[in-house]
Amino acid sequence: MTVKLAIFLLGLCVFAPLSLAQQSTTTCLTPAGGSSVSNKAACCPSGNEHGEEQVDGVIYEYACGKYASRIYGNGYYAANAYECAKHCAAQASASPPCHAASWTASSDRADTGTCYLSQEGFVSKTDNSGEYLLLIRTDRTGPKCEDELLAKDKECLDAVNAKEQERVDAVHAKDQERVDAVKTNEDSCQTRLKNKDQQKATELATQQRNSVARLVNCDSEKAQYLTGKNVRFQVFCLRCSQACLNACAAQGNCQAGWYDFLRGICYRLDRKRTPAQFTSRNDWSLGFTRV
Repeated sequence: MTVKLAIFLLGLCVFAPLSLAQQSTTTCLTPAGGSSVSNKAACCPSGNEHGEEQVDGVIYEYACGKYASRIYGNGYYAANAYECAKHCAAQASASPPCHAASWTASSDRADTGTCYLSQEGFVSKTDNSGEYLLLIRTDRTGPKCEDELLAKDKECLDAVNAKEQERVDAVHAKDQERVDAVKTNEDSCQTRLKNKDQQKATELATQQRNSVARLVNCDSEKAQYLTGKNVRFQVFCLRCSQACLNACAAQGNCQAGWYDFLRGICYRLDRKRTPAQFTSRNDWSLGFTRV
């Protein structure tokens, strides 16, 4: 993937000089107007110049008075050395690929020249006429393009890291959902147990309150009798507290009474009562009187 990215970026890189010194002195492969002859003169003012520049991010070596062997195909029109290098770049991935180009200006047509492409295994030859300019495509890239490659690599790495962080966040979010679900279940269980404990406490309190009173199965036709501290009582109730009977028996002036089993209160009376008298109070079912 890195190789593909590099090839793609090489196609995006624009022309850039190799150094500040070359910016001021090297103009051979710079896109330029004018005639092919003037462009040739810019590359080879004395006829034996050589150097290197980059085109579309790839470094090309050039040499005046040289040409390459192993030419294939027909020549291409090229107004300057830059256009000839572009033709070679366009055939870099073709079959066969271009590895070098030979460019010559045209004295007949000022606006054009001729570019010949050479394949791998070419030989650099001397042009005694000095008309040709040799362009050799290298595998090297210019500093600007390398910076762009590094920047693109960083972008890719940042994108991968961001994607990985998204995955980690998603896992954490899922884990948090599980934690929340467990906590909800725990809260529900605690609430259910608390309610159950409250229910048990209520039932126990009721049982304790009811256990204070004794079931004597009284009825209106057949009187029931209980004894408290050797004192005999006639009971007019379904439930009666033995403790209340004992309290009345211990008090000489207590002749009757009644027990509120809901509140747990024993009421003692100084006169005897009949069932009718308790009935009129709507509490005879809890009452008792000395016999």
